[in-house]
Amino acid sequence: MRQQLGLTMKKAFLGISVVVACLGVSAYAECGLSEKFDLVYPEDDLTKVEAGQSILISKDSLFMNSLDNVDASNEICVDLGAIFIPMSIDGFAGVLTNYGEAELPPTQFDEMAVVKNHGEMLFPKEVEFQENTVLVNYDSGSLSIEKAVEFVSANNLVNLGNMDFNFAEAVSNKYDSLDLQPSSYTESIATR
Repeated sequence: MRQQLGLTMKKAFLGISVVVACLGVSAYAECGLSEKFDLVYPEDDLTKVEAGQSILISKDSLFMNSLDNVDASNEICVDLGAIFIPMSIDGFAGVLTNYGEAELPPTQFDEMAVVKNHGEMLFPKEVEFQENTVLVNYDSGSLSIEKAVEFVSANNLVNLGNMDFNFAEAVSNKYDSLDLQPSSYTESIATR
């Protein structure tokens, strides 16, 4: 049962509302109670995810399977203490919220996909964010991109945390402008 003691703070970004409970206590303090999810890993098999299902990668679990056909009606939450390293992601158009550790394979986030990072997220391979997709790196988030990344529109990226493009081979954006908040990205990208 979730307890809230003290302050509750609400932040809205690009129409996405996030409630952060200060001093909250819960077994699933970040993603919410497991009962609100259709599938909980590792208890449930995620090879047959259906439209509209929400998925919790639970605390202290390691997910290393493939993830296919995540559509706009699917939501995945990686809980604090969970590790999410999918072997492949094919057709991701849903919502991915990370509070744990995530290392993602080469990925194309399809139109309308949303990636919300509150934990540690690494893109060691190529990544592309299609039009109308959003990547939000929150103030508690640490995001590293090591290979080529493409942001198809200027509004794809909101960075409030720590972002590292230090080893990125190429960063492209058809608008040639990204607001990366200069205090939180590496100097190497600023000179490209």
